[in-house]
Amino acid sequence: MKREDSKKGFTLIELIVVIGIATVLLVVIGVSVNTIFSNKTKAGAKNVYNMLGTAQMLGMSKGNVYLGLSADSKGTPTVSVVYGGKSGSDFSVVESKDLGSKVSVNVNIDGTQSAISSSNSVMVEIDRTTGGFKDVYQYRDTSGSLTKVGSNISDIIIGSYDIALVKLTGKYFYR
Repeated sequence: MKREDSKKGFTLIELIVVIGIATVLLVVIGVSVNTIFSNKTKAGAKNVYNMLGTAQMLGMSKGNVYLGLSADSKGTPTVSVVYGGKSGSDFSVVESKDLGSKVSVNVNIDGTQSAISSSNSVMVEIDRTTGGFKDVYQYRDTSGSLTKVGSNISDIIIGSYDIALVKLTGKYFYR
C-alpha cells in the first residue's frame, strides 16, 4: 500500500537554511555599501589634503590665492584653488575637484563649526610669505564679493576625517 503525504510546505530545516542564506547576503551587501561610502569619504579627504598643498605652493609664488570649499545646488561639495582679488569678477579657478555626492564637509572657523552648502561657500586666504592660512571669507554669488567671516580656520572635516590646519605655519595633518 502506498502512503500519500498530504502535507505540503517547507520543513523547519528548509526554512532555517533559507533564512541563514538571506542573512549572509544582507550582511555582505551592507558591508559593501558601507565600504563604498567610506572610500568616497576617504577620497574626498585626500583631495582636500592635496589641494591644500597646491594652494600653498601657488600662494607662496603668486599671492592672492585661496582654497575654496563650496557645494553645488544639489549639495555636492567641491574643493578649489582660486587665484585673484577680493571680488568675484577677479577670480580664476586654477584647479577644482568634486568631493562626491554623499560626502559631508564642515569647517571650524573661530571655534564655530558650520557645514559647507550651496549657500555657504568658504574661501581660505593663503599667506604669501609663510604659506600659512590668513583669513577666512564667505563668497556670495549674489554680490560677487568676499566677506570676511573669521581669521582662524582650525579644521576641515570631511565625513569622519579631520584635517587640522595650523594658521601661522601653514602645516596641516590628519587627526
